[in-house]
Amino acid sequence: MNQKHMSGTEERKFLRHLKLFFKELAKAEKTGLRYAVVGGVALAAWSGELYRPMRSNGTMRDIDVVVFDDPCNCTKDIEKRLRLSDYQIPVAFSRAKSEKYRPRVQLFSQLKRTQKGYSIVFRGVEMPLSDKMCELCLVNLVTSIGNAIPIRTFHPSVLLHRYIIRVGGLKEKDRKKVTAFARYCVKSVGVYGSMHDRADCRAFHEFARNVRERYPWYTRFLQAYNYVDHQVFNSLLSHRMIPRHVSRFLVNV
Repeated sequence: MNQKHMSGTEERKFLRHLKLFFKELAKAEKTGLRYAVVGGVALAAWSGELYRPMRSNGTMRDIDVVVFDDPCNCTKDIEKRLRLSDYQIPVAFSRAKSEKYRPRVQLFSQLKRTQKGYSIVFRGVEMPLSDKMCELCLVNLVTSIGNAIPIRTFHPSVLLHRYIIRVGGLKEKDRKKVTAFARYCVKSVGVYGSMHDRADCRAFHEFARNVRERYPWYTRFLQAYNYVDHQVFNSLLSHRMIPRHVSRFLVNV
């Protein structure tokens, strides 16, 4: 369904499948699954924005899911069923790495288990996550056909700060929506201001700064790449896999 237009019938069918997908995640929670939806879908759920599967540039919105724990490997079974389905949902599961995870090659920051809980790691930079930073909320994602789909996600201020840690800074394509969401939170619910000054959220800024200082060529190249992609290609490249030759360059920077 990675096309430039989706008819009303196709959109309704997609959203019905999306609701079934989240029902499967809710069912898997009974077996110990702990997950959080992040990215634009989570922002839409908190702000009450009607969710539509297609972006304005003709690409399909990915559904990014961070997996803390999945003792029964339910997400892998769900992934397998999604691949075999005639109507695929673009879900990207990012699973927590084991405590022994020591990445030699890494493009983006990664969640990792530790003896005390969890941390975010990028190559040689690591940031422990407090319990507050891992708290999950149940929020309704309202779709364009009126369905209210319950999803697990982070506190709004944690969602916002996650945008700066993936590549050591905010991507150009995300700047507008992140700024709008921050303003919405301050004006409408006040939750952004309630955590912004705490040490927990300052840790995200410190982590991003450490990545930029330790890997300056990596972060500068990726920021330039994302800026050109946003200005010239309407973020089409960022909404697909980074081209292979770019990936090869980045792992060596």
